[in-house]
Amino acid sequence: MQGVSHVDEFLSHHWIGYNTGKEPDPQYDELRNYPVDASTIPQTVKLVIENDVSVVSNLSTDEALYKLLLDLEGTLDEPRFAEFRQDYVQDWKTRGRHFGPFAGQGEYRRDEIQPFLSAMVKALHDAGVPITIGTDAGGFTPEGSIPSDIHRELELLVDAGLTSYEALAAGTRTAGQIINEMTGDVQGTVSVGSAADLILLSGNPLDNVSATRERVGVMANGIWFAQPELDELAADYLASREW
Repeated sequence: MQGVSHVDEFLSHHWIGYNTGKEPDPQYDELRNYPVDASTIPQTVKLVIENDVSVVSNLSTDEALYKLLLDLEGTLDEPRFAEFRQDYVQDWKTRGRHFGPFAGQGEYRRDEIQPFLSAMVKALHDAGVPITIGTDAGGFTPEGSIPSDIHRELELLVDAGLTSYEALAAGTRTAGQIINEMTGDVQGTVSVGSAADLILLSGNPLDNVSATRERVGVMANGIWFAQPELDELAADYLASREW
């Protein structure tokens, strides 16, 4: 194993009473809202280090999930969902993981799970574990499917205690190193031989990582696209879709 996708895969090993071999407490049977023991995070970090694996943070997906659980209509009505197939969006209002195994867990996931996952990411990072970013994009569930969530992931890493540089490295340099180890491709750095995929910003993301949202343009595969051109391409696509 070279990596763990995602950090929430460690969650069950920190549920109090889940790994004891005893019968589950009846009060947790329906919602699986076990108390979480964050004091055992160092044990998990040690295990990760011993096995020399990287970890994908994926905090934005877990945040999106508890928001859907707390305010389904309001979340799906946000402008960022306008570019999705609306039949998907309507389907998500009646069906999905937020109706299934996680139903009723909104406050629990917001108040207990999300802080735990942030603490886990910070502890892994501080111990030298390579952290990369991801959004769990798949198109089948609303949480983790939004392209803009990659920006939110950076912000959540900073909220967790990483510097802006460290968060940016998770999505560029460190991610490139992992890809190189797996495929041999050279990505993630501005250097000779690397893939010519770049983003130009109007603000300095080292001062405020949210500046990654302020695009001037994108260099994709060595071809420059100014932001007005990208906006026009997106508008034409949305106008022509038959959804």
